[in-house]
Amino acid sequence: MTLMKQYIGILAILFFLLTSIVPVSAQVSCGNHSCEPGENSCTCTQDCGSCESYSNQFFDYKCVETICKQLPKSGVCGNNVCEEQFSEDYGNCPQDCEPKTLEIEIISPKPNDSFARNGKGTLEIKITANGRDIPGAQVSAVQPFRNIQLVNTLFSNEYKGEFQIPADIAPNSYDVEISASFRKAIGKTTLPITIEPRLNTTFSVQPKTLLGDTLLISGTIQNGSAPVSTPITIKILDTERKSLFNQTVSSQADGSFQIQFKTSLNDLPGNWLITGNGTDDYNNAISVEGTTTMVTPQSQRQLAITTYLDQNASVSRGTQLTIIAQVTDSNIPTTDANLVLVSPSQQTIPFQLAPDGNYTLFYTIPSNLPFGKNTFHLQATKIGIIPLEGQLPLEITIIPTLFSIQLVKPQTTFFSIGDNVEFRVFAQYESGEPVLDANTSLLVNQLEIPLQAQGGGYYSGNYTAQEQDAGELRLKITSTDGFNQTASADTKLNIYGYGTNYYLTRYGAIGLGALALLIVGYFVAARFATKRFDQTKAKKRAEQIIELEKDLQSKYFEKGSIQKSDYESQMLDYEDELKKIKEQLGRAPK
Repeated sequence: MTLMKQYIGILAILFFLLTSIVPVSAQVSCGNHSCEPGENSCTCTQDCGSCESYSNQFFDYKCVETICKQLPKSGVCGNNVCEEQFSEDYGNCPQDCEPKTLEIEIISPKPNDSFARNGKGTLEIKITANGRDIPGAQVSAVQPFRNIQLVNTLFSNEYKGEFQIPADIAPNSYDVEISASFRKAIGKTTLPITIEPRLNTTFSVQPKTLLGDTLLISGTIQNGSAPVSTPITIKILDTERKSLFNQTVSSQADGSFQIQFKTSLNDLPGNWLITGNGTDDYNNAISVEGTTTMVTPQSQRQLAITTYLDQNASVSRGTQLTIIAQVTDSNIPTTDANLVLVSPSQQTIPFQLAPDGNYTLFYTIPSNLPFGKNTFHLQATKIGIIPLEGQLPLEITIIPTLFSIQLVKPQTTFFSIGDNVEFRVFAQYESGEPVLDANTSLLVNQLEIPLQAQGGGYYSGNYTAQEQDAGELRLKITSTDGFNQTASADTKLNIYGYGTNYYLTRYGAIGLGALALLIVGYFVAARFATKRFDQTKAKKRAEQIIELEKDLQSKYFEKGSIQKSDYESQMLDYEDELKKIKEQLGRAPK
């Protein structure tokens, strides 16, 4: 009995300890507005929300066995599923689809291009996948002679690589295998390249040539677009295919070559054959030919000159003319004539032969040609078995280029005797360009004072007002440019009273001081005198202005010898000056 009680007591203690350590879980209750452990959007929508509410444009959310799961929407780009049944691919939905194949378009070389030994070329392709540009592919080309890597440097779908043809490769057509990879997609194509050991050679010869003239043959030799310096043998065969010339020359570093063959009147007229043949250091062939028709010249003939310059050209001095002319002999253009331009002063200026067979001269109209029509002559001479000449008159009208001068300083017209007046003018052409290095001067009472160039079309100089200038002083500014074209402008100053500079110049500083003391004493003694204004001269000037106004009115109203604008402008100047004199007279002490 005692053991039983002890056993029951121990069980009670253990139950107490267990219940105090492990709490009893709260009962789960759906609908208490709290999404508690054990509840979700499928088991308790009241507390945890609906699983379907999480759906968007790419995915649907649905309950699957009490668990809310994400399910992609069908036919939607961006749902992480490439759905071919909805025509999705890398081109229209790169978010979901990987490219499967790469399309390679060959830009160069062209299908008909061929290459000589040791020649260079550029392999250029474009890569797309399902119509979308691929800028980041790995591209290589496997050739029978060397492997090359094509590089995309512009972050576009264009890839380029340089290649060089081996010097000892046999003539044939070779397939270049081009492969590209991007992600897991691969593209391949084949480019056929034709090896033809022949250099690109051009040939130039006049279509018609007069017997007795020099036959000029020129051309270029290239391997692709690269110039080649190599020997070439030139042969000239006459109408009966008899050899007249057989010589080997070498092309220059730029690939060009040229020979001259002097024909004679004893040669046969008709079609001549010119051929050029040879091989370079890599056994590439050179083969080219051309023809020219040899014409018997007329016994009595002159050189004819035509020019592309307008016969009625009107230009100004200093203008540069481009004169292009053609010289023909018996209606056949000739390039071995001596063509000159003879000016009205009998100066001769030679033309230069241009590569197109025409003659060109850049001629600047000199400053000493008179205005109006001037007759030039184009004279051509040709030294040969029969010396030939030709002449073409060319009339050019020289017109003046107008320019103007504008007074910048002084900005006032009133000065005193002894004042230093700074003059500054600006000269410019109608086009707005400044007139540089012109001969510019100021004319004052028959005294010419040069104005020095300051740059940019500006000219400046100084003049000191004299006693004989008292009153209205009219001045004239003239300017002559380097082409003997002249512009002028008139201006005027109003000089009255004596300025400080006058007394400084005449009496010096000490004398001026003494004079000042005398003046002060004079003003003390005679309070009605004025310090800076000579009443007598001012009144005399006022009377003079009134007379000038009457004379101006007579010229305009009675004689009609001046324009209205000139009349109004001068009357305003007179009235302004008269007003100022009256104001100063009104302020004078009485």
